[in-house]
Amino acid sequence: MDTTATHKEKTKVSDLLVDFIQKRKLILLGVLIAFFVILAVVGLVLTLRETSQIKAISRVETLSERYDEIRTISDETKKKESIVSLLEELKSASNKKDFPSARALSIIASIHVDLKEWTEAENAWIASAEAAPKSYLAPVALYNAATVAEDRGDPTSALTLYTRCVQEYNNDYPLTARAYFSIGRLSEQANDAKSATDAYKKIVDTWPNEGWTKMANSRILSITLHTSNP
Repeated sequence: MDTTATHKEKTKVSDLLVDFIQKRKLILLGVLIAFFVILAVVGLVLTLRETSQIKAISRVETLSERYDEIRTISDETKKKESIVSLLEELKSASNKKDFPSARALSIIASIHVDLKEWTEAENAWIASAEAAPKSYLAPVALYNAATVAEDRGDPTSALTLYTRCVQEYNNDYPLTARAYFSIGRLSEQANDAKSATDAYKKIVDTWPNEGWTKMANSRILSITLHTSNP
């Protein structure tokens, strides 16, 4: 191929590209400006969101401190009125799917526990877990909801919640072994030997050095002896 012709062709393409850019430089500049404006807006939104989260958390922690003060009130009538007012404020701070709402709901749950209002406490713990399912509060909330369900005499709901806790968070929660032991215990109470044994074996296989392991081994032996000699 003629190198001169090739060079001219490349030069022509280059000229066309330069001409294209020159004619459309305002459009390209506009696109570039729009891109940086979008980046700036996104950055501003993220900053505002972070600031809003910090303010919301600060507000919730202030309400938590107020509950600590309310606990010390000796006048029962005044104490009750203060708790009612505090619960209203906490509810207004718990209407989103984020960490501050989850924290507010956990405080609500704790208040209901102190008042021995088990159903309300259980519902608040579950709502806390669902408000921020990826936070450290979530498995704690589900576990607490399960223990409250037991306290109100509902082993079926408790078993469901313990199971949900280990299924959704598995080894991410320090009390997972304990939750599995509760699953085993409640399964035994429901005469479900297989599910109980599976839960106990999970403890033995996964946490061989946990304090719950000895008890799990003991329960496996007991179930085995019982099923062998009904």
